Amino acid sequence: MRTPDADIYYTDSGGAGPVLLLGHGFFMDSSMFAPQIDALAGKVRVVAWDSRRHGRTTDPGAAFTYWDLARDSLAVLDDLGVETAIVGGMSQGGYTALRTALLAPERVQALLLLDTEASACTDDEKAGYRAMFDQWCSDAPIEPLVEALAPQLIGGDSRESWAPWIEKWTSSDRRAIRPAAECLIERDDVV
Repeated sequence: MRTPDADIYYTDSGGAGPVLLLGHGFFMDSSMFAPQIDALAGKVRVVAWDSRRHGRTTDPGAAFTYWDLARDSLAVLDDLGVETAIVGGMSQGGYTALRTALLAPERVQALLLLDTEASACTDDEKAGYRAMFDQWCSDAPIEPLVEALAPQLIGGDSRESWAPWIEKWTSSDRRAIRPAAECLIERDDVV
């Protein structure tokens, strides 16, 4: 689906029932919700989308905010002809879901927030994120960073569950994530 600022990729499980719009975490994409989509089949219509600089969504690489991503999520609902939905997300997907509810409360039936927050980054968090993203976007070997991130982002201790994500990360254009990193680091406080 095309907007003025991005070509947004999403999946739609179809079917009847309430619509659940899901936004993924940083470094992830909509495929992270495959187990939930399978588990909810026939009960809930699940729409999962890729945010800018992630997955199959494409954009020109200009700066953006979570407010822009909230408008993207509303554009997905518009494209589907969906008036109201349960809006959810994990981590950065939750940052977006909160802003979606603030932009269009009449369109949000409920919020489903996973491992997220409403506050801005502290100065120490900003410094930590900048160091991590500087390493991510450099020419240095990425494997040590990826090995440290996988258990934090995916959970557990199963290399088998991490392997598909590690493959995506190590084969991606590492510098492409920079606008999304700035969005994360400079997010505003919506408490």
